[in-house]
Amino acid sequence: MSKRRLYTLWLLTAIVAVALLAATITLAARARTYRILNSTVYLTSRELTVHLHQGPDGESPVVAALVRDSAVTVLDVSSGEGQIWYRVQKGEMTPGWVPADQVRLKRP
Repeated sequence: MSKRRLYTLWLLTAIVAVALLAATITLAARARTYRILNSTVYLTSRELTVHLHQGPDGESPVVAALVRDSAVTVLDVSSGEGQIWYRVQKGEMTPGWVPADQVRLKRP
């Protein structure tokens, strides 16, 4: 086999391996995300409050604000703005959306 043909075969193998790795990581993240439905989680933020948005994006109007470390229930999951968002609710309050990076699974 020529060097050029070996290089092409190696390059194609590397591309397939990277694509499979990306697909595996995506599927693992989605499986974890959907296991969180109906679970109690805790809000986290650098600020004292966490804003709940009307929709799964940062430009959506704020429908409520909760104190950091509040316990909420996850009602739904969505992807928006290149990140995962959770629709959460505390008691009888209006539900709202928060980015996944503002949710913690364990009690603070």
